[in-house]
Amino acid sequence: MKKLLLGISFLFVSNQCTAQVTYGKNPAHSVLNFNGNTITFSDKDPVMVAGNKMYANAIPAQVNGEKVYKSTFFESTSRPVMKGYQDMTAYLFKQMASDFSSLPDGLYSIHTANLTIDKKGKLIYFDYTPLYKLSDDVQMESNASQMAPMQVKVSIASPQSTGDFEIPPALKKKIEQKLYNCLLKCPLFSAATLPSGAKVYCYLGEDKYNFRRLVKVANHRAKLVDASMKD
Repeated sequence: MKKLLLGISFLFVSNQCTAQVTYGKNPAHSVLNFNGNTITFSDKDPVMVAGNKMYANAIPAQVNGEKVYKSTFFESTSRPVMKGYQDMTAYLFKQMASDFSSLPDGLYSIHTANLTIDKKGKLIYFDYTPLYKLSDDVQMESNASQMAPMQVKVSIASPQSTGDFEIPPALKKKIEQKLYNCLLKCPLFSAATLPSGAKVYCYLGEDKYNFRRLVKVANHRAKLVDASMKD
């Protein structure tokens, strides 16, 4: 069995359908305007890659000049919860199961990241990886330390690797656009609330908030599998 080490945040498409994702020793802070909000990014903690200190993709640090709190800042019992669904995975798969089922048989990867909610619990920012078809005999492992330094700008309509070419381009674009639309209109979360009672912006960085499962399609039926699957 082959083994593929996948940095979950290896390549992102932003909510503008293109993204600038920077990896480097001295990454600059960046600012993005989206849907009426000004989002300022700061860099994640560095990881060691081939003996060098490298930085993963930036995460939202401020919205409209106000601090973005990480979900881990709050007690586990008071962290934001999506209304009406167990989590983002349950929501997205319910909305997109039929779309995934239209793919050729195989194992697919598409993930979300950088989910950020406003003071009312509305999702106001997100990133996601392009839809990618994996080899049938590949074992997936999430390992951020294996990410290579890179700078990429990607488009929904353009294949990025050989795995992309195995997906009909029109279908790939349709599914990625569907994911984008579902994220735009996803249900509210409960608001992140400080002990003082103040509502704040919140970065939902934990795996439980993100779509991080793989999608396996067989005979036009899609199901979710863990990234560590071995069958």
